[in-house]
Amino acid sequence: MHPGKSLTETQAGMRPALAASLYRGGTVSLGKAAKISGLSKGDFVEHLGRLGIEIVQPDETTNSETGDVSAWLK
Repeated sequence: MHPGKSLTETQAGMRPALAASLYRGGTVSLGKAAKISGLSKGDFVEHLGRLGIEIVQPDETTNSETGDVSAWLK
């Protein structure tokens, strides 16, 4: 805890960090992580951006789902 900060302020600062870590690890969804953080979804997305954490996380189906988008562009 930093001198001059209350326990409540310290906990409030830790919540977004914990939520970002849980989201990055795939433990919780974006919505659940935003709730844990105590921020709105929009603010939490901005927080993730500042941390360099991607919002869209590719998985094993990403390549097959995005491989040929030409049909969608017709």
